[in-house]
Amino acid sequence: MAELIDIPAGLIMRIAGSDIVVFLTSRTEENPYKSGEKEHFLGSRLYCETVINSNNKLLIPNALQDNKWKNNTDVKLNMISYLGYPILYPDGTTFGTICVPDNKENSFSYSFEKLITKFRDIDQNNLELVYMSNYLGDKNEKLTDYMSELKQLRDLIPIRASCKKIRDEEGKWH
Repeated sequence: MAELIDIPAGLIMRIAGSDIVVFLTSRTEENPYKSGEKEHFLGSRLYCETVINSNNKLLIPNALQDNKWKNNTDVKLNMISYLGYPILYPDGTTFGTICVPDNKENSFSYSFEKLITKFRDIDQNNLELVYMSNYLGDKNEKLTDYMSELKQLRDLIPIRASCKKIRDEEGKWH
């Protein structure tokens, strides 16, 4: 993503308890972010905190020209422009963000915005697949347990498969 739009960094950030963590980062040469780095989320003053709290896109062409952002934590890393979107779990809760900080002024074209939202959609679809895989795995485990219990009951009580009659202790079918 970062290479496609010629910027120093592309990130996926994830909420983990009370922290926000660099979940995935581009391997671009000028990228100052490392996977696994984390900050306390609330009050972090990271661009991503605003994206998550508003559940909306955030575009900052030049933080140095904006009183709200000029002392932002990412400005210390020379990341003065930012475009980010929330990433949601299938139930609508927030996973984190997908974002592209830049070390130069950047208004990010409409085409770049569309590209980032496509990557975000792919991420959200993958989260849905993981969710469904876990959900179906849980259901399969419950079904397997149920089938095991049913087999144990059938071993205790002889039931004729065709007519569902039960054999008593004297061998008679009822």
